[in-house]
Amino acid sequence: MKASEVKIGGTYLMKVSGDVVPVEVIGIAPGHYTCVNKRTGRVCRARSPQKFRRAVKANAAGYVIE
Repeated sequence: MKASEVKIGGTYLMKVSGDVVPVEVIGIAPGHYTCVNKRTGRVCRARSPQKFRRAVKANAAGYVIE
């Protein structure tokens, strides 16, 4: 993704420890994006916007691609 496409509060797919999981961006700082893994609740960081795969949104059955 491009930096202009990543928004605070948005949910995106990202590979974390070998698994592609939904993460929510909670902050943008110089040099990294601070995210929360939606499966585990742990905080993680992405050093560039290219780490995000695509935007997703939550529904009752899980997450669907926007």
